[in-house]
Amino acid sequence: MYKKAAFRQDNSKIRSLAFVVGLFLFLFVIMKYDSMNLEKKKAELETQYETLVDQIEEQNARTEELKALKTYTKTKKYAEQVAKEKLGLVYSDEIVFKSAQ
Repeated sequence: MYKKAAFRQDNSKIRSLAFVVGLFLFLFVIMKYDSMNLEKKKAELETQYETLVDQIEEQNARTEELKALKTYTKTKKYAEQVAKEKLGLVYSDEIVFKSAQ
């Protein structure tokens, strides 16, 4: 009887060890799966970040262009240009040539 009890004790130790190893492997697989998903998400977010940085640079350049246009529209040269192109006005000492079409 003593040998049976010892065998049962060894068998339960093996089962316990197998359970712990199985649990460890299970947790490892879950962590690896989550790690792969996080890497994928990280790559997507980096791509999105690069796109947003490019858009910010484009908008900053556009802002500078608009500031320059705002400054230009307050000049006398701009007023003359609009008067000539849109309204057809000329100075009294200018000669206007029109093409015959």
